[in-house]
Amino acid sequence: KIALLMICATPRAELFLRDVDRQPNALFQVVAIVDNRQAMIGRTLHRIKILGGFDQLEGIIGKLAEKNLKQQKVVIA
Repeated sequence: KIALLMICATPRAELFLRDVDRQPNALFQVVAIVDNRQAMIGRTLHRIKILGGFDQLEGIIGKLAEKNLKQQKVVIA
């Protein structure tokens, strides 16, 4: 599967995650979400954690790499 980092927890992001969840052989796996809205940080969207804001992106990518969850693509929703 292609590991994705999703930018923004929007209604379109929710639809994308729902679609991926419905497909057992989906090509993608969203490993984390980044969103600048403080109220969203720490929440989950379809079991995917919103890890922080755009200003934390470099650190988030580093932490994902440490967990062998290095994203291969970025999706802006």
